[in-house]
Amino acid sequence: MKGFLKAFLNLKNFSYKEPNSLYYWMRRIVVNEALMVVRQRNNFFLSIEEDLPDTAIENSALQKIAAEELNQLVRSLPTGYRTVFCLYVIDGFDHAEIAQQLGITESTSRTQLAKAKSKLKVLLETREHESTKYSG
Repeated sequence: MKGFLKAFLNLKNFSYKEPNSLYYWMRRIVVNEALMVVRQRNNFFLSIEEDLPDTAIENSALQKIAAEELNQLVRSLPTGYRTVFCLYVIDGFDHAEIAQQLGITESTSRTQLAKAKSKLKVLLETREHESTKYSG
């Protein structure tokens, strides 16, 4: 809500460049406002560790899960993991942009994403194991 209000109040600063420029301008404002709230509420520390390899999640596990269940799994991630995961996977920011927005290094952003993927993989495997245990 605060992001939309800020965008409305600053509409005079918007300059049209292409058909979707208003969408991207507003999206940037809303994402930045949301990140400010996350930083204020959580004051989370993102630790710097060595780069971890990307973790592939099995397509079969993803195909068997409903969007709401996946959303619940993502929400269960620690704040740092969840924030970087959402900015990278959902919002499409690269690690340089995420690092700048969160005040962390690109390496930390990559590490947090890798940890988020690993944690999601474990959660998906646990969920799949639990569902086969009760259905079989």
